[in-house]
Amino acid sequence: MKKLFLLLFLMTISLGQSQNLITNGDFESGTVGWNGNALNIIGTTNKYNSASVGAAGNAYDVNLSYAQSISAIKYKLTFDASTDRPGGRTMVAGIGLQGAPYDSAVQTVNLTTTSQTFELVLNSYWSNSASRIIFDMGAAVGQVDIDNVKLEVYVAPDPAPTAGPAAPTRNAGDVRSVYGTTYTNPDTYILSTFGGSTITEPYSLADASTVIKYSNHSYSGLAANGSPDPVGGNWDASTMTHLHIDVWSPDFVSFKIKLESIGGGNRELEVPFTKVQGSWNSYDIDLSTYTSGGGVDLSRLKWIVPVTFGPNNVLLYNPLGVII
Repeated sequence: MKKLFLLLFLMTISLGQSQNLITNGDFESGTVGWNGNALNIIGTTNKYNSASVGAAGNAYDVNLSYAQSISAIKYKLTFDASTDRPGGRTMVAGIGLQGAPYDSAVQTVNLTTTSQTFELVLNSYWSNSASRIIFDMGAAVGQVDIDNVKLEVYVAPDPAPTAGPAAPTRNAGDVRSVYGTTYTNPDTYILSTFGGSTITEPYSLADASTVIKYSNHSYSGLAANGSPDPVGGNWDASTMTHLHIDVWSPDFVSFKIKLESIGGGNRELEVPFTKVQGSWNSYDIDLSTYTSGGGVDLSRLKWIVPVTFGPNNVLLYNPLGVII
């Protein structure tokens, strides 16, 4: 009895969760931390700041600021804002120094009478404790309401495919499907991290296709779970000639598959095809490279398949039409 293991080694980056760097972004503590001639707290609960600009001038002529130390990194500034002007108006928002030379990283946003949540990604090229969050609103007339201000260290979103890979088109009689929705999967499967990854399954993509997502990845496993074979969750793939698998990774440079038999004998090989980062890679691997020269016996198989997104469309097949 034999089992098949697939091992893939990826370069991965673990990203932590960000938190709000300011303590009074909702104005519930009144004016604490805030300053500027546009500072005007409204309400006793569910407070917000409301400023009215009667005459247009320089954007910085009417300002609301929050004192905040800033480092030379990328930030995300989030806030809710609206205006009473039916035609809308603009406001400048961002981060900058409190004093000369007034370096800043700002963007102009368009306000409407409906409150909007803005998310600005801002790249600071300075490090200075005497810095601030900036809302400059003097360039246009009208009321400006601001609430729920958050400043966070920017964390890039987890890269992910927007859609699954193309469906395979092989004759169903030539295929033994392990994972995927195109064919019937005759076996249930077991996912194992082996302490080398975090698995989310099923993971739904934007096009509603499902895949297995691996994060913080070094290695992991996808194995047959017994049925229909009665012994150890393995199956006979000795009449199959190829392994097909679709994988996606934002940064992989190496993809190694290890086939291992239960009774001993294993072989680990680099997949001999191009690894395209940020795209689905569709691989058809000749199993003879694992069985030649006294290698792995494929009569009964299990796998281990570590990838960042995927696998999908994992199947054994014989293009000559041998039916199991």
